Order: sequence, then structure tokens, then C-alpha cells
Amino acid sequence: MKKHTVRLGTTLMLMLLAATVTCMITYILSTEFYANKLEDVEQAESRDGKLRSITDIVEKYFVADYDEHAAMESALKGYVDGLNDQWSAYYTAEETASITEDNANAYVGIGVTYSTEESTRFQILSVVEGGPADQAGMQVGDVITYVEDVDVTTLETASDIAKLV
Repeated sequence: MKKHTVRLGTTLMLMLLAATVTCMITYILSTEFYANKLEDVEQAESRDGKLRSITDIVEKYFVADYDEHAAMESALKGYVDGLNDQWSAYYTAEETASITEDNANAYVGIGVTYSTEESTRFQILSVVEGGPADQAGMQVGDVITYVEDVDVTTLETASDIAKLV
């Protein structure tokens, strides 16, 4: 049996070659990864810059008093509404709490579930048996048009009517 030996110089050269190839592959992959991240950051800065510009203009030139928090909430709602997706919505902290409460069925109201779709807005979908709406004779299919002398057909959102009911 013959022993096969590898020279020290050959071994060192192979190790150096492996390290060089590893460094090159790492460099290429990380450059591509960080270039994509940089594009994402630049896009975010561009988007945020637009909002910052509008905010600066309003602060500088708008002469009336305004609620900055309400303006920002409206801008965020508008951003999500601009998606034109019926399943996407932006809710304020108060609206989120209300929705969470409604979903947990731990709410105070008249005991109805109503449609929030534009074409069937405020049409009653279900009536809780024994609830105030049931006792008042409300039925599935009825449409809520007024709540305590307020014309709900003029309200902007379903959460507006929820505050009244």
C-alpha cells in the first residue's frame, strides 16, 4: 500500500482558493441583498418625504386652527382607501376598540347587525331575540334611516352610526 502525500504548498493554495471563492460569493449575494434593501429605503423615504412636505406646507401656510392628529388619521385612511380593496381598511385606535368589542359581543346597542355595504347600507341583517330592536318590532330587511332625529344616510362611515345606536 502506497501512501499518498499532499504538499503543504498545495494544501495552503487550495485553502486560499476556497476562502477567496467563499468571499466572492458572499460579496455578490450581500451586494444584491443590500441593493434591494436600499431601493426599499429610498422608496420609503420618498413616500415619507411627500407626507413631510405636505405637513410642512400646512404648518407654514394654513391659517386656521386644525387638529393635527385628526388630519394624520384622515391621511392614513385615505392611503388605505386608495388601495381600492374592499377588504382593506384603516381604523383609529377608538374604532379598533369598538370593532373588537363588537366582535366579542360585549357591547351595548339596540341588538341588530346591519349592512355596511354601500348599496344596502344600514339594512338590518339580523335582530337579537329579546333585544331592544326585537321588542320595538324591527325585522331583518328593515333599513335604519334615522336614529334620534339624525339622518344616518348622510353619515360617512358605519362607525358613525354605531356611535348613535
